[in-house]
Amino acid sequence: MTRFAAWLRPFEPAILLLLPVALGGSVGCHSQWSSDEGPTDTGPAPDLTAALATDEVRAGVVTDAAALFGGISSEGRLGDVKIYNDRARFVIQQPGLSNYYVEYGGSLIDADIVRPAGQPGRDLVDELVVMIGLARVVNATEVTVDADGADGVARVRVEGVTEPMHLITGALETPTLVADLDLYVTTLYELRPGEHAMTVTTTVENRDPEDATLQIGDVGIVTFDLGEHWTSRAGLDDPDTGSVWMSGVMGQHNEVTVGILGDGVDLEQGSLGQMLAGLAPSIAGFSAVLTIPAGGSQTFVRRVGVALDPASLLSEAWQRSPVTKQLLSGVVTDTAGEPVGGARVHVLDAAGEPLSVAFSDTAGAWAATVPAGPVTLVTTGRGAGYIVDLPPGHAQISPYEVDQAASLATLTSGAAPPVFAEGYGFSAPSGPRDPQVLVAPGWIDVEVAGGEPAVVRVDRTDADVAVDARIVPGRPGGSQVYGFVRDGDIALPVEPGSYHVVVRRGVRDEVWTADVVVESGVRVALAAALVQAYELDGVWVGDPHSHAAPSADGGIPMEDRLLVTAAAGVDIHFGTDHDHLADYRPLLAPLGLDGALQSVLAGECSPVLRGHFNVWPAQEGLTGVNHGAPMWWYGYIDTEEIFGWMRDSVVPGGVVQANHPVGSSGMFSFAGYDPTSGKVSSREHWADDFDTMELLNSDSYQENWDYYLDLTRRGKRVTPVGVSDSHTWTSGSPGLNVTFFQTGAPFSAYTEEGLLDAVARRATVVSHGPYIDARMGGVWAPGAEVAPGTLDVIVQAPSWMPVETVSLWADGDLAQTITCSGVSPTPCVVSFDLNPFSDAVYVVEAESVSSPMVEAWPGHLAWAATSGIYVDATGDGWDAPYPWMVQ
Repeated sequence: MTRFAAWLRPFEPAILLLLPVALGGSVGCHSQWSSDEGPTDTGPAPDLTAALATDEVRAGVVTDAAALFGGISSEGRLGDVKIYNDRARFVIQQPGLSNYYVEYGGSLIDADIVRPAGQPGRDLVDELVVMIGLARVVNATEVTVDADGADGVARVRVEGVTEPMHLITGALETPTLVADLDLYVTTLYELRPGEHAMTVTTTVENRDPEDATLQIGDVGIVTFDLGEHWTSRAGLDDPDTGSVWMSGVMGQHNEVTVGILGDGVDLEQGSLGQMLAGLAPSIAGFSAVLTIPAGGSQTFVRRVGVALDPASLLSEAWQRSPVTKQLLSGVVTDTAGEPVGGARVHVLDAAGEPLSVAFSDTAGAWAATVPAGPVTLVTTGRGAGYIVDLPPGHAQISPYEVDQAASLATLTSGAAPPVFAEGYGFSAPSGPRDPQVLVAPGWIDVEVAGGEPAVVRVDRTDADVAVDARIVPGRPGGSQVYGFVRDGDIALPVEPGSYHVVVRRGVRDEVWTADVVVESGVRVALAAALVQAYELDGVWVGDPHSHAAPSADGGIPMEDRLLVTAAAGVDIHFGTDHDHLADYRPLLAPLGLDGALQSVLAGECSPVLRGHFNVWPAQEGLTGVNHGAPMWWYGYIDTEEIFGWMRDSVVPGGVVQANHPVGSSGMFSFAGYDPTSGKVSSREHWADDFDTMELLNSDSYQENWDYYLDLTRRGKRVTPVGVSDSHTWTSGSPGLNVTFFQTGAPFSAYTEEGLLDAVARRATVVSHGPYIDARMGGVWAPGAEVAPGTLDVIVQAPSWMPVETVSLWADGDLAQTITCSGVSPTPCVVSFDLNPFSDAVYVVEAESVSSPMVEAWPGHLAWAATSGIYVDATGDGWDAPYPWMVQ
């Protein structure tokens, strides 16, 4: 499962409060397999690649990869079970080791609607796990196809015993957290022809001598990289603790909807479901709290389904319910009477709470069955606000898809796109028989000279309208829309209005701006030219910490991450996803970015109570869960043992990086490192063997500054880096928070050896904007041991990035500050005399104290710092001015 580790620690008190309840105080067999015996075949395998008629359903063991389907979370492989009909398709994993964070097979791992040939899959489910209490999951020992569909029903049976969810027990370093109960669990997944949802029946047998009190339910760990949480009564907003008809996720661009639904009764969310939603991008549905007597059993029935929109799932569920129903339908048009496909028609009950939401088809038609009673409709077509310059309908890439080649090909050729309305805004509330009318968008067409990647930000300058967060997505970072240009041009649909357009590319280029008024149905063409503010020879720009879909808390697809990185003017991407070694490099050529961007195979090891660490470059061809990432949640003796695992995962000379070292997920804080004394209060939480540390993370360096200065003066020659730690398209300011690697080679001659050499020499500049060139006698000085002399410093920045002062720090103390005389882009040129009486270490810092950046990143203050410069005062080798006192 991908969605817990990084978010777990802040919720530890809530977990502890919930422990007393949450932890619990057939038709003829066609095929069956167990974790001990391996697969057995008692009859001919059904063809799971065939398209089925409306009266057919099928289940069987996957023996042909063509039976599987893609999507951002695709994980199915040969030997898993597929169950499907003409509408919906699901994959249930075979017993054995599983990727992500739950190591046991037997869970639902892929779900999608049945699509026409040639359309890529749109799976959004990492894993949907049966959970018996908060941290108790099922270790499947047998998965059996009870009915293959020949008799009109397909049924898969999963049996197993309960085991602790090691992610939670390992994260909290409490292996005995989950009570050892002797529970045996059987779950039946049953699908019939013509239905979107399976009936899921879980029976828990209590073989323990004591009664067990707990909840039975499902936790679906889903991707919010392309999905939006939708829950009845709460809509797109965060759900409360009340019961719901459906807990689901719908695609940001109407790709698909996956939901857990009650079968005749509401699902419980309660404190347990709310907490899980806070921990991870998840959907959840539980029974009421049940007491299972010793020797007895309890059964919980619900529906798990997949459809294009929530309305299809809910309509099917309500048809099975005795409630009185009403059918709503209509057509969405624009003000000219033209049909609007891909609009969302939200149905609100008499209390104004979301009942359902239906997507309109290409003819504008929509329909939804809801309980009888007064309703209000609101139709939306705003869109997600992030637009990437990629072929329409392209697939989203999963690092675990069996046949990745077909999905990669769509990054070049595209495919049939989902039907999705963007730039249409939203309607006023209306009655169920009133016309649903939206205002057609205008378009801002941007062409960037030179055909290179760039970022386009569109800000509204006239009054915006307040929205209901339950039904209308918010603006991306407050802007109307962001566009990420791949090859020079992009078309951005926007609601009619007045806008300020900013086109930028990282920190080495000037920006281009324009003010425009956009009318409905009218295209505004803009030709932008980005002028390079200064040139760098032998310097590569990298961002050694960013996330995408494989991460627990990633919020962007892998292909989008690469495009965002290139558009932000960064040369080197590092795929540092939480507890995965996901390889982005195969995506570069299909995206057409292989000449503009390099990617490093990497990962972030994320033990919750020890700190987070990046590893790069990772070794090629590692096997095991998550492509060989260290599985820290199984337990460890101390932090040094984790470091040993990380060293095993990187190439010789590879990097272990201390991430955001100060704070709630940093090793320095967990170890109680004091930068005034150099001591740590908890040695078992500390390890010395890190090569780099994040001095700058997501716009902030202040909390790490004293620690870096203290390490350098005590002789720890750590290489500082600046990173975005971005989890979405814009979070962490990609392109603004970077590391300049001084390699001496043009980027066209990029090699990982050259990158590692720069790290080994500590030849870096950490930057929130400016670049610092620091030399002694014309030779690059940061990271090196040098003789006393004059340090010549040149600080470079574009005109929109003021740099006011340059400071020199000596042995951790501020020694001198010089005010810059020129105005960017005129370089700030200063010199410092480095003539200490004894060995010393110096750091150069450049910043703007009071004048913020404009246009590109408004409000940010420029800042940069070099790696330490080690001055050997007497020529007998450099000795640390302060003792190494970590103990």
